[in-house]
Amino acid sequence: TAIVCAAHKVEPAALTDFLLIMTLVLDTSINMAVEIRQASVQGVLKYLFDVWNWANVGALVCMPLGVCGHFFSNEGLVLNFGALGVVLRWFGGLQLLRAFSMTGALVRMLLVIAHDILPFLAVFFIVLGGSTLFFVINMPTSEAFGYHDKVLGPAWPLFTTFLAILGGYDKDVYETSMSALFFSFLALFAIVMMLNLLIAIMSDSYEKVGSP
Repeated sequence: TAIVCAAHKVEPAALTDFLLIMTLVLDTSINMAVEIRQASVQGVLKYLFDVWNWANVGALVCMPLGVCGHFFSNEGLVLNFGALGVVLRWFGGLQLLRAFSMTGALVRMLLVIAHDILPFLAVFFIVLGGSTLFFVINMPTSEAFGYHDKVLGPAWPLFTTFLAILGGYDKDVYETSMSALFFSFLALFAIVMMLNLLIAIMSDSYEKVGSP
């Protein structure tokens, strides 16, 4: 690399970036050909019903966008789609672990648990949405539940409530007595009752996978 940089008067960092990008392009092209062949063999509908293919397709869409952002100096594409493409590519690698006896059961357990907690997630998001609306209406001037956050915008109140349910809360955020009382109820219901419900669901899923 140093010899090539000296011969062509190119900065080592620039050449390294170029080689990394070309590696990503080659990897994406090979995986795209593999996914197209798999879809043609299995059929499009059967291919789309496999959850592992969602990660692969997502990576194949996001990573080229990140590469294009690099070449066209679009930082937003690189930071968002590039990062998302890389993490989806890594998550897709979990599929390879199913072939091994030590890790195959763990991957299967993750899929079973993800499927079994879907009804729980439906209940959780209803509680989360209703609680967020309560705080927004009860404390219209609160910055913690405002709509003008630079990162999340209108979704910021939802994120604040989500963090509060997980235990990341600040008592100074709750400016009214009603909001403090409601948060106490929310903590009791969400953190105690729903957390134990989630543990029970996951235990049942574990027994389902572990049973012969």
